[in-house]
Amino acid sequence: MGVSEILMEVRDLSVQFPGKNGTVLAVSHADFTVCRGEVLGIVGESGSGKSTAAYAMMRLLKKVGRVTSGSVVYEGRDILRYSDRDLQSLRGSEIGMIFQDPMQCLDPVYSIGAQMVETLRAHRSIDRAQAVKQSVEMLARVGLPEPEKLMKRYSFELSGGMQQRVMIAMALLCGPRLLIADEATTALDVTVQDQILQLLKELRSERGMAMVLITHNFGIVSEICDRVCVMYGGYVMEEGSVDAVFYEASHPYTRSLIAAIPKADPMRIEPLLPIPGTPIDPMQHPTGCVFHPRCAYCMERCRTEVPGVHTVGEGHTVRCHLLDTAAAQHETAGKETVHG
Repeated sequence: MGVSEILMEVRDLSVQFPGKNGTVLAVSHADFTVCRGEVLGIVGESGSGKSTAAYAMMRLLKKVGRVTSGSVVYEGRDILRYSDRDLQSLRGSEIGMIFQDPMQCLDPVYSIGAQMVETLRAHRSIDRAQAVKQSVEMLARVGLPEPEKLMKRYSFELSGGMQQRVMIAMALLCGPRLLIADEATTALDVTVQDQILQLLKELRSERGMAMVLITHNFGIVSEICDRVCVMYGGYVMEEGSVDAVFYEASHPYTRSLIAAIPKADPMRIEPLLPIPGTPIDPMQHPTGCVFHPRCAYCMERCRTEVPGVHTVGEGHTVRCHLLDTAAAQHETAGKETVHG
């Protein structure tokens, strides 16, 4: 991966939410990169830190949230150091974001058309007629019927799925170079979900747009992503190409997630293998590896030491003590062979 290929680079990102009853450790020392034209999937259970990392990347954390370490470098500049004016220019134009809950993001006081036209004209030098035309075309592209009439309607008049598609249309309006989608297809039925994924593929091909897809659905990851980042308890546990992570998963958590995926083969009737235990309380992180209370391979050092990051293949990294053990055994076996 050459430096010129990297569009965004997240390094040592940590996010905390201080409160009266303690501090929520939402993201801990996360590292990942997004290359030009690449689709990166971020997966993990609820509470793993996926959405918080995305909000931190866009400087959209709630007031109590604070970034305690790290950098988010986009095109050579750290977004965490942007001025408010720079951020206004970046959001929507260079980086678009599809939020998980459209009800909280669409303004019920203004029509859909008014919000879309305002978004376009804030970032592009076009007149109102052009903005209306482009907005109608984008609503049609995301599969919304009668887009001209829809421009005059308000968000509270639409179903949840229609609101989500409006949000997607608004995020794509200005042709961003990077799109961050937070569970963008969760509220959509399977048919519409497939339609949206096909649209995202087309836009990637047409514009060379990079994407970060935050999801709990490994099916979406396998269909559209180039690389995948697996998070748990605020940590990036494994990162690599989709093929490497699916077929050569090295972290017990990644293996458990894949084992829990329902099989579509009617000839193989196998019980689902749920991950034992429950996700950690972000206000009471366990010592050592955050996954150790649920891990079938837990060793004594897992309870006390935070594991380091190991490279297991080209672009494939894992945060796990098992890799230390495997390396030590390999080294010992090599010495025995030499001295035997």
